[in-house]
Amino acid sequence: MDTQPHARPQHRNLLYQARQSPRHHCHFSRTFQRVLEEAGAVFDSRPDAISAQITSDGYLTLALSPSGDQWAKMRMVMRSGVLSNAVFQRLHEKRLEEADHLVRYVYKQCKNPDSNGSVNVRDAARHYCGNVIRKMVFGERFFGSGMADGGAGVEEREHVDGLFAILSCLYGFAIADFLPWLVVLDLDGHKKKITNAIKNVRRYQDPEIKKRIGMWEKGLKSEEDDILDLLINLKKSGNEPLLSI
Repeated sequence: MDTQPHARPQHRNLLYQARQSPRHHCHFSRTFQRVLEEAGAVFDSRPDAISAQITSDGYLTLALSPSGDQWAKMRMVMRSGVLSNAVFQRLHEKRLEEADHLVRYVYKQCKNPDSNGSVNVRDAARHYCGNVIRKMVFGERFFGSGMADGGAGVEEREHVDGLFAILSCLYGFAIADFLPWLVVLDLDGHKKKITNAIKNVRRYQDPEIKKRIGMWEKGLKSEEDDILDLLINLKKSGNEPLLSI
């Protein structure tokens, strides 16, 4: 085949021409840094979408909000209070705990005669991600008691299912994004699905948040152990809470 002109690989000619052509060295890191400095707001901003608006409760979060005052405020909060290297290192032990817990859970599943030693990798991976997030944010692995084998309980399954239901609709094609006056009709069903999923998620998150705020107000807690403690203790100039629920 290589002897036929029409079947001869053309990439050989391209490589030969590339070797003969002059080369220009480009420092990608410097170019990328300059682009971010000049147009950082364009890359950071997010489109206005009904799914994002409902999920973020009116664009109160950072990841889903278009550029603006609220976005700038939350960017400062996340950069200094949540995503800093000091916080990341402080929560390292919590991530290790969940990795060890995952290994123990998989080992028990392999030794379980009822399941013939089979492991649902999808289920284990989903709930490992949920466990890590709950451990870092709330300082707890389970909202309830969990399962005897270390698996997720009913509360955790509903919580994770709600999160994935939100992600399945987030920035999906919605007619209301192009014709906002059709949002009340919810023709594609995204609004109802996201609203119900948020209710399931907040049913477990909100009590934990209110309980933690009460502990700080009553003086029952004095050390910041997780991300929720960091967010609660963020203050404005007048010693007032920076964030609200």
